[in-house]
Amino acid sequence: LELVKTLRENKRYGSLLWLLDKTKTSMGARKLQSWILSPLNNKSEINLFSGTINKSLTIDLIEKFSSILLFLIIFILQIIWCLISLIIHKIRS
Repeated sequence: LELVKTLRENKRYGSLLWLLDKTKTSMGARKLQSWILSPLNNKSEINLFSGTINKSLTIDLIEKFSSILLFLIIFILQIIWCLISLIIHKIRS
């Protein structure tokens, strides 16, 4: 398994790190590389890390869901406003 560089070309492109690296900063990319090269091997550390990741993902999903829900509410309110405007226009004409 080519973790951080490929065997043939000695490049990052095509390695596991290249595939997983969706970090925003170079510091984050270096941290990810260190995690790949030195994975946790202590069960309590793995459980702690796993719990932290699960909590973070849950918060992220809630934030994304709430922003989508807010968008849908605004969209529905705009539709309602358009329908009310159409009804008022038909009543007046």
